[in-house]
Amino acid sequence: MNKHFLIFFLFIVSVCTLSSCSSKRSAERVADKFLQAYYIDFDFRRCRALSTFSSEAAIAEKEELVFLNPFASEEESPKVELISTTVVEGRFARCVYSLNGSSMDLFLIKDGKKWLVDAIESGLSKTPTLGGSSGGFAVSTSAPRKKRQ
Repeated sequence: MNKHFLIFFLFIVSVCTLSSCSSKRSAERVADKFLQAYYIDFDFRRCRALSTFSSEAAIAEKEELVFLNPFASEEESPKVELISTTVVEGRFARCVYSLNGSSMDLFLIKDGKKWLVDAIESGLSKTPTLGGSSGGFAVSTSAPRKKRQ
């Protein structure tokens, strides 16, 4: 009896661990795709598909800044690197990334089975912002960009 209980317990623990790791990897993939679309490719349609409705204003602002800067796509690309991801309660994630050496936070929220970037309200921070290290994502296009071929 105790042997069966131990096997069942170990099975439950392993399933929970695998589920947690899978959730973290999934959040990281969404964050990585979003950062690539937002900072490198300027693919704002893709950004919108990977984010919540409440992130629309920040994406629209970045899109407008890129539109107003005719040289944005010709400049050097910023260096963007995902550093770490923390998943809380399986519903919220905080991804720390580096943007040209500055540490930034990107918040995600799980909507059903899908992770979405939520720069405005994530549940991890009471007042995330759209720029700086306290949360959200930067909207500046002032970073040097690499010429596209």
